[in-house]
Amino acid sequence: MLNAVTGRRGRYGTLTRFPPTQVQALNDAIANSRGEPVAAPVVRVRDLATRLGDKRIFDGVTFDVPAGSVLALMGPSGTGKTTLLRHLTGQQPYDAGSVQVFGQEVAALTHRDLYALRRRMGMLFQHGALLTDLSVFDNVAFPLRENTDLPERLIRTLVLMKLQAVGLRGAAGLMPSELSGGMARRVALARAIALDPALILYDEPFVGLDPIAVAAVVELIRTLNRTLGLTSIVVAHEIEHLRRVADRLVVLSGGKVIAQGAVDDVLADPSPMVRQFLQGLSDGPVPFHYPAAPLAGDFGLERGR
Repeated sequence: MLNAVTGRRGRYGTLTRFPPTQVQALNDAIANSRGEPVAAPVVRVRDLATRLGDKRIFDGVTFDVPAGSVLALMGPSGTGKTTLLRHLTGQQPYDAGSVQVFGQEVAALTHRDLYALRRRMGMLFQHGALLTDLSVFDNVAFPLRENTDLPERLIRTLVLMKLQAVGLRGAAGLMPSELSGGMARRVALARAIALDPALILYDEPFVGLDPIAVAAVVELIRTLNRTLGLTSIVVAHEIEHLRRVADRLVVLSGGKVIAQGAVDDVLADPSPMVRQFLQGLSDGPVPFHYPAAPLAGDFGLERGR
């Protein structure tokens, strides 16, 4: 298959660079020519455009998230990664293009249909977002009590199963204030899978965690994706962690997708913008200085003064 930006195809060398929409069509055509089925992606984004006031957030963003995969979203701060997650959940409207989840155009859904769509999705917020006045058990039970009519006896069993899956069944009676950062993130993950979603969105799941906690979260994302048959989108900056957890990588910058494809292919991409981000360079295509008036004017150094 073709890489969406460089056009690389394994040992056959580097091909012409194609826009993401054309690459997807080419990949589908290759699969068809081989007699391979073209599975509908869980998430399909086409030519997405979004503005917030005068600021352009997205300008023609296109990518797919195949079923059963873990896709990582990366990019400089302020490029709209969290905004993109909000588009997927229908929390924030977009101006143009298409955002489809499970084959449904998010912007066209009624409130009732959007509610039903969200029940098929789980969300791990950046800092866990546990309800501080509820115990660990009650935090995980919350979506079950709010969204189902299950008897309390069955809810108890399901909650303990979810906590067992993240290694915290013994912490069911603790309060959020008694948890370490890593434990709180794992409780939040147990809550995210409480309703057995098909798609999970992770917003910065590794932020603020020590190496042991990060290793646990990485292992949980991979294990849950595999054993529960999930599809996952992970927003993160930590390249070393994403190499261990993701199948595919999408890099956003300046409102566009500047690279996407298999993780190792994107990490080897030679374009200056991608290299600056992946290598953590302070200056490059993304300048060190924020746009400003000429220096001489601010310091009163214009000629004639």
